[in-house]
Formats: sequence, C-alpha cells, structure tokens
Amino acid sequence: MNLDSEVNTATRQRVTVFTPTINPIWMLERAYKSLLQQSVECIQWIVISDASEHDVSSFIESTNSFIEIVYLRNEKRRGKNICYNFAVDLAKYDFFCILDDDDEITPNALNDLLDVWFEIPANYRHFFWGVAGRSFTPTPSDKEKNPLTMIDDLNAKSAFKYTDGSYDYMKFELKQNDEKFSICLTAVLKSFPDDDIHFHIAPSVMWSRISRNYIMRYTNRYVRIYHDSPNGIMKSKLDLKKLSERTLGLVIWLADDLNFNIKYFKRNTHHFLKLAANYVRYRTHASSQYHKQISPENYELYVTKYRETTKIQSPLSRILIFLAWPVGKIYFYLDRLFR
Repeated sequence: MNLDSEVNTATRQRVTVFTPTINPIWMLERAYKSLLQQSVECIQWIVISDASEHDVSSFIESTNSFIEIVYLRNEKRRGKNICYNFAVDLAKYDFFCILDDDDEITPNALNDLLDVWFEIPANYRHFFWGVAGRSFTPTPSDKEKNPLTMIDDLNAKSAFKYTDGSYDYMKFELKQNDEKFSICLTAVLKSFPDDDIHFHIAPSVMWSRISRNYIMRYTNRYVRIYHDSPNGIMKSKLDLKKLSERTLGLVIWLADDLNFNIKYFKRNTHHFLKLAANYVRYRTHASSQYHKQISPENYELYVTKYRETTKIQSPLSRILIFLAWPVGKIYFYLDRLFR
C-alpha cells in the first residue's frame, strides 16, 4: 500500500502537531511561540490537557494566530499514550508530529523536515513512515547562551548526513538512542494505535512496532530544543503507588523488547539481562493485589488481555528470564519494603 500516493507538494505544507500538557503555562507558551516561527502553510495544533492543574483554556482563548487549535481536557489523568490516540484520530493533515509542552522547535523545523521527506525518491517513499532530526539539550553552563544560536552553529559546521533504518536498528545496533524529533505519516500512525492503558507506556514500544514494517530517515540536523523538565514523568520519584500505576506499561515494554529485539543481544548483553530481571519484577507486581487496588483498570486489562500477550516466546529470552528469576524477585520484594 502506497501511503504516500496522496502526499504531494500541494499538501506538504500542512502538519498536525500534538501537544499533551500538564506543565505550567509558560512552558506551553514557549512551545506555542516556536510554532509561530514555522513557515508551513497550515498547522493544526491539538492540545490535550491531561487533568492539568493550570488554566490551559484561558491561554488557548488568548491566542490569535494562523494556527488552528483543537483543545481538549481530561478531567482525570489518563496518560500521554491515550491522549496521543485521541490526537491521531483527530489529525486532519498528512503529516503528524509530537511537540511536548516543555520543549520547543527551531524556526522552520517543520519545513526543514518536510524538505528531507520530499528528497526521498517518490518510488521509495512507501518504505518510510517519516523523517527525524536531532534534539539539542542545553547544559547548565549554557544558561546564559541563546540555544538557537548554538544550534545554528552546530548545523552550519556539520555536513548534511542521514541514515535510513528502523528505530530498533538505530537504538540497538548503532547505539543512537538520543532524543529525536520526527514528522510522520498520519496514515501510518492511524494504523498503529498506542496501547489503550492508563498512566504511562514507553513511546519506544509503538516506534518499535512501526519500525518492523517501515523505516525512517534520520538526519543529523538539530531541529528541537529539549528542555529537561523537573516535572517530567521520567524525573518523578517512583514510590510504590506510582510504580503500580506504571506496572502494566513496563511489562508491555519489557516483553516487546525481549520478544522482538533479542536478535540484538550480542551487541547489548547487559541491557537484555537487565530487561529479563525487570520483566520478572514487574510481572510479579502486575499480578499483585496492590496493583489491583491502586490501578484496577490496568489490573483488569493485565488479567484479561496482557497476561497472555506479554508472555515471552523467544527461547533465548526465556533462558535469560530463568537465569534472572531470583534477581527479579529480590527487586520485587525490595520495592514492597522500601518504596
């Protein structure tokens, strides 16, 4: 199926941007200002407040620009992956990207990535699901510097290069696991919805699933400024309650890597040994009564669906799990004692 057949120069200037938000408004405003600096013809900006404590609606009402804004609010926190599924369903343009509320993109970043897409020969585009650029993360020593100027210098000094490959190949074989910013074909994303579970699941699960069917063009051009937010989900301390809320997402992620990416074991031996121990650890959490008490919806999903679908099929991964079983159980009991 040629998903690019309807994507031509007439529609290349139209992009749907999805932003889930829980952070303070000044962060969302920074992301919005970076969208105002884009040169594409049309932007549909889908903003979903995931039970944010901040007055997102007032900010949305105060905006006045060429950007078409679709605003939704969850009264109860549901998680980025569920918000993402809503956004993909609502997306009306051929290209889709995710801009987190605590980040920003460089001027003309969307157009720069679209240029890369249309440099792919038309008869090869059906193999691809998007293009990705690099993210620049300012360090504490860069506090007084203009990050856009620093990015311009980096891009000016480097020759344009790209790598065509799958997400898993880039991560496990080339060891390129740094933050990326991508523009993807909306039609592909619609055919690979994220898991409809609550609270959190690693985005890499969905990227891996798509990359078993399509490749992406990865460029060395910096197009996003990644701000290390103290409120980010990866920064928050995992007490037992939060860990239980994320347990199902962790099990799905671990099972996916152990079943489908174990072919990269020789290049990532330590990584897969850790995955095996954590698989035992979080499968035990998923079956616990505490998980049922804290996250009943996810517990029910685990019992009725994911207990079977997250079983390990790979013989090598089964051996790793057998070897890591005592360590995984120790981790589980330490979680219960000290979190």
